[in-house]
Amino acid sequence: AVRAREAGYDLVDIHAGHGYLLHSFLSPFFNKREDIYGGSIENRARFLCEVIRSIRQRTGPDFPINVRINGTDFIPGGIDIEQAMRHAQLIEEAGADAINISAGMRETRQYMIPGSFFPQGLYADLSDKVKGVVKIPVMTVGRYIDPQLAEEVLSKGKADFIIMGRALLADPHLPHKAEEGRLSEIRPCIGCNEGCAARNPKKFPRVSCAVNASVAKEGECRIQAASFQRKIMVVGGGPAGMEAARVAALRGHHVSLYERSDRLGGQLIVASIPTNNRDIKNLIDFLVRRLEVLGVEIHTGVFVSPELIAEKRPDALVIATGAQPVRPNIPGADGKNVVQASDVLLGKADVGTRVVVAGGGLVGMETGLFLAQKGKRVVLVEMLPKIGSNANSLEMLCLMEHLVESGVQILTNTKLLLVHPGGVIVSMKELTSENEVISIKADTVVIALGYRPANDLSESLKGAGCPVYLIGDC
Repeated sequence: AVRAREAGYDLVDIHAGHGYLLHSFLSPFFNKREDIYGGSIENRARFLCEVIRSIRQRTGPDFPINVRINGTDFIPGGIDIEQAMRHAQLIEEAGADAINISAGMRETRQYMIPGSFFPQGLYADLSDKVKGVVKIPVMTVGRYIDPQLAEEVLSKGKADFIIMGRALLADPHLPHKAEEGRLSEIRPCIGCNEGCAARNPKKFPRVSCAVNASVAKEGECRIQAASFQRKIMVVGGGPAGMEAARVAALRGHHVSLYERSDRLGGQLIVASIPTNNRDIKNLIDFLVRRLEVLGVEIHTGVFVSPELIAEKRPDALVIATGAQPVRPNIPGADGKNVVQASDVLLGKADVGTRVVVAGGGLVGMETGLFLAQKGKRVVLVEMLPKIGSNANSLEMLCLMEHLVESGVQILTNTKLLLVHPGGVIVSMKELTSENEVISIKADTVVIALGYRPANDLSESLKGAGCPVYLIGDC
């Protein structure tokens, strides 16, 4: 704390939540001591209060001390809001200047950094209760993406400060844009946790963001005016195509964007349909608005052929035609009772009461949950030893919890062999090397076996007469 003050920081934050050392003293779930640091709430808070007093003594009266505590541990035998309110009083008495209310710990880590399954501002009621028992400012955290919601929490007196983390990775200029009333220009966080909270630091040491490519690469990704204005043609209106068009337009190029379907969004449209991904629609809306403001020519319902490209004569061609679902090469895969997960989510396919979902990746899990929540009896079939190989750890915790609650039956080490009108035949590789072949009854078989690049157009454009760039899933 002394070093922080000497280095010019304005405040020191003591982390006494989320399962860290000080929290482990506060929480009765961990603290089983029988000395003066265990037992009563006052004893369990003793260590934290000593730390606060020690920092105050060393840093002086004018250096602010903030303390983060849990409003709840989300675990039986852990901290609840009543205990948290008493902790807050003791922290105030010890000399802290503010309190920051969070929740969850490693054993309930999906609540520590709540993702897309959770509503925005979900801990405001916890901070509200703490505010009722202390005089020092109280801060709230927990999926604050929309500045209007944050303002509402403040105006209702539920907190004195709003804490944002991931929302500022998605758009570091969010506070300024909100202050100036430019809400439509804020790039929204979608709560995926993919490149930030749930990333594997060993594989990805540098933080990133699914919606903001410049995070931790601000120097490389600085958008500057182009030396020469060029005519850029972008083919494909999914996230890659829209972002490429946006950046090209910001640099001053003349950009036209072509999309084969009747609307922009690509796979984001499908991804936004499950309830847990509702915030993805905000990203689609943001990108479309920016393209319109920047003057990008948008052409939907247009198939781009080599002839059209020859007619438009672009200086550069960006191909962003995305990917298309894989169909398995097994008997019966082309049957009337076989549909793609994307068609199910888009409402293009009728699904019976009993459903087998083939593929236990993220798409299969979300589609299985989507159907189970509509009252379908779902069996999820996955070849690998476990499901969710392409889901991050925080997503998996939430998805598994909801899949179990919704009654989805999960079969791993199970290979789809064939589809027949009454269901499927699968082989199950259990603990032994023996493969057991069984039949599963199903009215509908939903295929969720991944995607393959849709790059057929690029093959026909090798002689386009201008530079051709392939981006995104294609």
